[in-house]
Amino acid sequence: MAQHSFRTEYIWDETQAEADAVEKLITQVTAQIETGADISALALFLIGAYRPLYAINAIRNWVKALSRRDLDAVDPTLRRHVLNRLIEDDIQIDALTPVTSDSSKNVQSQYEENPYPRWDHLPEATRFDTVSAYVASVVGQHSLASDLSARPAKVLIAGSGTGAHPISVAQTLPNVAVLAIDLSRASLAYASREATARGIGNVAFAQADILKLSDSDVAFDLIESVGVLHHLQEPEAGLQALVKILKPGGYLRLALYSKAARHAVNAARSHLSEATTSPNLTDIRAFRRRLMQSDDDALAPLQSIPDFYAASEFRDLVMHVQEHQFTLKDIDAMLRRNRLKFLGFSSPSAHAVLREMPPRMAQRRMRDLKAWDKHERRHPDTFLRMYDFFCVKR
Repeated sequence: MAQHSFRTEYIWDETQAEADAVEKLITQVTAQIETGADISALALFLIGAYRPLYAINAIRNWVKALSRRDLDAVDPTLRRHVLNRLIEDDIQIDALTPVTSDSSKNVQSQYEENPYPRWDHLPEATRFDTVSAYVASVVGQHSLASDLSARPAKVLIAGSGTGAHPISVAQTLPNVAVLAIDLSRASLAYASREATARGIGNVAFAQADILKLSDSDVAFDLIESVGVLHHLQEPEAGLQALVKILKPGGYLRLALYSKAARHAVNAARSHLSEATTSPNLTDIRAFRRRLMQSDDDALAPLQSIPDFYAASEFRDLVMHVQEHQFTLKDIDAMLRRNRLKFLGFSSPSAHAVLREMPPRMAQRRMRDLKAWDKHERRHPDTFLRMYDFFCVKR
């Protein structure tokens, strides 16, 4: 239960009787620590089922002292709940650019408070020798012509989050140097700790604002920005900054929210405008409970989305400080304005649609955004997660 509550970030409601009992347990365990008495494991992990153990000073200091004496003696649950946070606090994260705009600072603040997402497992990576081979595989093509030089490739992950994405790319392209940036130091520290634990040596993490990257004199062969640009005040300004540092013939992966697919989220956000909420856990719980108890049928799909079941993910899903949504016509026009050629979707849902077609038709439709737009109008949930696609710089 403590592990589950940690993963969901204590999103579940509790009664006053439970809250009172937990406070008594905290007092009991704190006294045991201070007097050097044996600590009740049951009491300790009951607390962890209701409260973040790292936030309790006595427990945090006790685990720190225990790890210094004998690291192997730290229980795996305590390692995950407390010791990992202590490690993250000590990690040095370089700053490549300042974060100056109010819009970027607001987004930064959200992810400092709620690093997104918490994870500890990655699927086994399929390895590729070249960026072109990787991109071709992801979009479902046999090969892609590439104008990239023969020099070792450079990859940028613009929006690292807590590191699952850049670590996966680093494992997929083991011969490539990966730079992962994010606004949030807390997210980057989580990512750095996970990379170190896995022995991933070809990824580096740095704090930076996408809007400031155009000042860089480094050019990249591949840039991936998944679920990021739609949280900028002006998404196309962020796209322009990325295109500027992408080599001619270089690949760009983007993932953006679909206006059609976000219908349930938009219904939830309309309720948010009527509620008095702030991004603290009490209000997150209250707003989530309000959505679950509502008789608005438009909200029903929310409970099938995994992000509904953890505090940071829920906040990112329906309470984000800034969000833009797109149509495929919007994306087509934006790509054309920025001299980018659409290569195809990497979404499993899009690949499933193509598999239903005869091979020749699928080959024609793969890169046809107008055809995809017609399909989405008939099937608005096709891109429920995001439009996730690759393009190439002309």
